[in-house]
Amino acid sequence: MARLFSSHGSEPQLLGNDHHPIEHHPNVEKLIESAKDCSFCSVIQKFWSLGYLLERYPDIKPDQFGSLELSLELTKARVLDGDVSCNFLFGHVCAPWHAFTADFKLTIASCFLGNKASRTSLWKGIESPMEEKNEAIKAWFTDCASHHVECSPTIHHYPTRLVEIGANKSDLRLVDTTKDSIEKVGYATLTIGIAWELRIRYLWIDSLCIVQDDLDDWKREAALMKDVYAGSSITISASDATDNTQGCFVDNVPQNQEIQVAQISDASSGDNTLLMRVYQGDFRRYTETSTLSTRGWNLQEQLLSHRVVHCMRPEVHWNCHRSLHTESRISIGEGELRQFSSNFVPNNSTATELQQMWFTKDRLSALAGIVQYYGEKTGFKHLLGCWEETLVTDLLWMRLGDIVDPSMAIPQVPSWSWLSRAEDINLDFWNRVHGKSRDCIVNDPIKIMEVSVTWTGDPMVSDITSANLVIEGPVRQIRLRVDPKGATFHPPYMNVGDEEPDFSKHPIPWRCAGQFDLEQERQDDMFTCLLVRSVTSPVETAAYQLQETFLLLLPVPNSDDMTYQRIGIAMFRGHETEFGSAETKTIRLM
Repeated sequence: MARLFSSHGSEPQLLGNDHHPIEHHPNVEKLIESAKDCSFCSVIQKFWSLGYLLERYPDIKPDQFGSLELSLELTKARVLDGDVSCNFLFGHVCAPWHAFTADFKLTIASCFLGNKASRTSLWKGIESPMEEKNEAIKAWFTDCASHHVECSPTIHHYPTRLVEIGANKSDLRLVDTTKDSIEKVGYATLTIGIAWELRIRYLWIDSLCIVQDDLDDWKREAALMKDVYAGSSITISASDATDNTQGCFVDNVPQNQEIQVAQISDASSGDNTLLMRVYQGDFRRYTETSTLSTRGWNLQEQLLSHRVVHCMRPEVHWNCHRSLHTESRISIGEGELRQFSSNFVPNNSTATELQQMWFTKDRLSALAGIVQYYGEKTGFKHLLGCWEETLVTDLLWMRLGDIVDPSMAIPQVPSWSWLSRAEDINLDFWNRVHGKSRDCIVNDPIKIMEVSVTWTGDPMVSDITSANLVIEGPVRQIRLRVDPKGATFHPPYMNVGDEEPDFSKHPIPWRCAGQFDLEQERQDDMFTCLLVRSVTSPVETAAYQLQETFLLLLPVPNSDDMTYQRIGIAMFRGHETEFGSAETKTIRLM
């Protein structure tokens, strides 16, 4: 395995989706054995998706690891900043008897021992001092301000209030821009220390510039949040901070276990030693897993700001419209950044980032600026975390993890919106199991007949007065029960009707899996099932050719016979449809 990374070419190449299969150990058992002697195989073993696969299918035992297929794909390396090369490794661990593949991804940055990059603090395995961090930030900011026209602020009015930094860094004054006469110069958002280093005089900090405990002021300023970030010269995120009492760089942050360093001798020369920093996942998404990313306003900061500095340990990250940089000298230019950003579609990126949302009272208001941003960019119509143009897919969300206290939910949000849940959610969960193949035939048999959301005032920052969704589609009554032996799976497996699982034929004998929205199990077991999506595989030898995803519904008490609420989602897999006897019905979801 190590020989794949010992050749450090000098010809710049595209850092994109040019991944190709590579020769390697064909199964999990072989790689585990190789990891005893190969430092890079050892890193793969730390980061691969085997743990997720074993959690999902606890019946898999170590003596079956030789039957777990392993495939790897590697992008071509791009030499960056003269010294540092970067590429991506895509891995797939497959359990053929479950017809399931668990994917993983690694980012690999490498440089030769002895070159300029290897002499910096991070490549020596120690954290860089504050002086190095500030110099890197100033260099990135100066280059962007001088050469990136598209990164200049597009909004040219000040927020209602700003913090003025005086001649001394600790000399601060809150100014009302609607009353005080101030020089119309750039301002930064969020952090004092780095704004001072960048010689930026004015600063916007939410906890200081929005009147605390004044609901009217909070709603008014929340509606303007898009313009605050769009008008800022730079946004400085204290990404590791748990609250506004901590500074940019938090002491005693646990060492990042998602980054490993390995050394490999160059097999071609025997003299050179290759240093590798291996990141679990895609390093371009590391800022999304920081402490700050769990707070309500973070996604607005990332989407609406033109320049963002992420103050993280062990290294600072920079994002602007044209480039991405890290202290370890990984860089992505305009072409690659655009290619990466083009994968962000409005419905998926919004919900994926907002699915871990934090202070529930912020949830709708924190969406306000994002909704405006995507609405202006795409022309899409927003519907409580969903989009009218992609509403069928947006209905296929599923709760993940433990159930949160119901009091944390947002009042008046209808059951069909993922915003009705305070837990983590996953959009279109079963798409990644069976729906990604280009050869699959996807059919959505439902029609959206009516949909609307009304508010007492401005959308997202006022109260909901009504949410109307009328759907026509195939409906049938089905009896479903979570099987005790299937309850350990995620999502749990269910028995259909009076069926009992037969483990003599297969270790996973169930044909239905599902998740309830508000509880792990229910006493009642008869549900109205609305078929939303069917996916058919043309591969006749597939473990199952048909996958049908449907909503679990119950009638709303004291309402007409067409009004239902969503209580969960489930999926059938097999070779024949389960909805052949379904009737087409018009229903209203509350």
